[in-house]
Order: sequence, then C-alpha cells, then structure tokens
Amino acid sequence: MRFIVLVGFAFAAAASVEAQNFSATYGKALLQCYAAESDKLACLGRTAEACMAREEDGETTVGAVSCMSAETEIWDSKLNEEYKITRAFFADMDSNDDGQRVDALTKAQHTWIAFRDGECALEYSVWDSGSVRSLAGADCVMSLTAERTTRIVELRELME
Repeated sequence: MRFIVLVGFAFAAAASVEAQNFSATYGKALLQCYAAESDKLACLGRTAEACMAREEDGETTVGAVSCMSAETEIWDSKLNEEYKITRAFFADMDSNDDGQRVDALTKAQHTWIAFRDGECALEYSVWDSGSVRSLAGADCVMSLTAERTTRIVELRELME
C-alpha cells in the first residue's frame, strides 16, 4: 500500500494485506454512504470505525492503522474514479473552447499528491518515535484523500 510507505510504517506488508481484506469486509457502508449523501465527507470514518469496533485487534495501533488503511483504499478508489470522470468532462469542455482545464486539473492533482505526501510525513514525524505517529500518519492520509475526492466532485458540479 503506497501511503504506508510514505509515512514510514515498519509493518507495511502486513498492514497492506489486512487493509485489503478489511476494505472488502467493511467498505460497503462507506460506498453506500457515498452514493446517498450529498455531503460526501459525512462518510469519512465509516469503514475505519466499523473495522476498529469489530476486529479483535481493531483498537490496537496496528489494527487501527490497518482499518484506516482499508478506508483510505476505498477513498483512493473513489478519488481515481471521480478524477477520471472530471477529466473527461473537462476534456469535453476544452474541445468546445480554448480551455486548459485538463492540464490545470492534472497539474493540480500532481501538486496535491506532493502536498498530501509532505503534509502526512510531517504529521507522522511530529510524533517522533511514539506509536501514535502511525495513527496520525494513517489518519492524515485517509482524511486528505477523502477531502480531495469531495473537492474533485465539487469542481465538476460547479461546471455542470
């Protein structure tokens, strides 16, 4: 899982496998919320919280990080989906005028990824060597990915 490596978790491989299993097990609630809610950020935390409450080790640092990783996978999937839809929508608009929307969206997305990576690495490092740093880093990536997903949707909806 990419973000686990970004914030330097030592247990990256195990967390990634668990996250994939947890996203399949607990992801339905987030996806249903995402489809139903106009405020997509109201769905933030649904998968992670359900996973942490139900899994035997869900309240441990490793378990909580795995649960947040699972939710991040779902948000990342939605972000990629919304990005592709928005990019196609902007490409259609660009073909009808002299617009540079697709280029601007692509540049903004690359800039956002660098921002997210730097911001969450900072969040992780602030906690020095304590175990809470893994939680802080995972929560940062999950939250910023959810926020970016909703922003991409908002941009498209403004233009529709």
